[in-house]
Amino acid sequence: MNQTVISMTDLQTSLDARVIWAEALTIIKEKVSQPSYQAWFCSIHPTVEENTFVLETSSAFAAEWLRNRYFHLITDALVEVVEEIRYVEIRSTLVEDIPLAVANDGIHLETQSQKSIYTRLRQMEEKLDTILFLLQREKMS
Repeated sequence: MNQTVISMTDLQTSLDARVIWAEALTIIKEKVSQPSYQAWFCSIHPTVEENTFVLETSSAFAAEWLRNRYFHLITDALVEVVEEIRYVEIRSTLVEDIPLAVANDGIHLETQSQKSIYTRLRQMEEKLDTILFLLQREKMS
């Protein structure tokens, strides 16, 4: 199958992310059942943040399901389309932005939210998963 190869350095707009995701979906569609494809993959919104390809779902449950059951399939498909992809993150867009702690040093007032903590932890976990997956893949080659 001929795939469009797009460099991550050229990836500047959300349109590019959608094009890459559409290509990856053609690969994924061949490997999962039609009901699974419709239920889990059709409503994902792709973006790029720094050097991370981000897939956003409308629920935390869907994000967790995709991470646990389809992370390697998704990563394989994305890397097949864009070999330079190094980090993939799957997250929900509905994480509540609830303040957990407020620090006031007299000059600055800083609020740390559940969303910011969750996002940072999830980003670190996704990057580690991606690195481990790519190392295993390279080891098998």
